[in-house]
Amino acid sequence: MDGGVTMYNDPAFQLFLMAATEPYRLCWSTGEKKMLLVSVGTGAGANANANLSPEEMNLLYNAGTIPGALMSAALHEQDFLCRVFGNCVAGEALDDEVGTVIGQGIPGVPKLFTYARYNVELSREGLDALAAKLDKGGHDETLARELRGIQPAHVQQMDSVEHIDKMQRVGEAVGKVKVMADHFTAFSI
Repeated sequence: MDGGVTMYNDPAFQLFLMAATEPYRLCWSTGEKKMLLVSVGTGAGANANANLSPEEMNLLYNAGTIPGALMSAALHEQDFLCRVFGNCVAGEALDDEVGTVIGQGIPGVPKLFTYARYNVELSREGLDALAAKLDKGGHDETLARELRGIQPAHVQQMDSVEHIDKMQRVGEAVGKVKVMADHFTAFSI
């Protein structure tokens, strides 16, 4: 399901509910070794304005920013729920308070599935950090150099068709740096 067409933006927990709960009549078996849920993001754009003055925060400003803030909050809630109820094996920190939630959950409550979340920050800092991980891991110096040359605005819009080659290169870098075989060990044949 494309999260961009729902208010959740990351419908991974909704998918779990659909697969496992009685109302949907699928009733798949749950457990961290029985169900794998992988959530692949389209990239997050840092769009907070650190220089915003109180005078600029008016009704017109709020009307333009509230929908994005609500979608972002819903995305983070869905991701957090997956990390708490699932055995989270991959994912960046959600925020400074809860961190990655990897290895955490509700004490005494068994995990209902294994969960991995892959995403990337599509800011200058995020692309440079991804390039640095490519360099550090000895993955692909050419790809790292390309990431440093990408203008963040070119890859922040999902419908930026003229820059799809750059989006693909970002996705390739995320795959090389963040997706690890050990994330799927319990599901290997």
